[in-house]
Amino acid sequence: MLEPEAPVSSDVSKTFRKNLAKILDRTEVWNAGSLAEACGLGKSAIYDILYGRSKAPRLDTVAKIANTLGVKITDLLE
Repeated sequence: MLEPEAPVSSDVSKTFRKNLAKILDRTEVWNAGSLAEACGLGKSAIYDILYGRSKAPRLDTVAKIANTLGVKITDLLE
């Protein structure tokens, strides 16, 4: 079982970035800045995730983003 602090694998991280970008692309409600604010994350954290500048995000960060967007975590990771 994965611990919340565990980073997702690099393959999953690529999928997560792609799926997150798709979700943000098709909604007028969210952009990287508003999502970061709603999640309580630094704006740069979301940009770093989207543009692959950061290490793989932690599972709890992915869960927080999924919850804020109102999607299942599997929608972001699969």
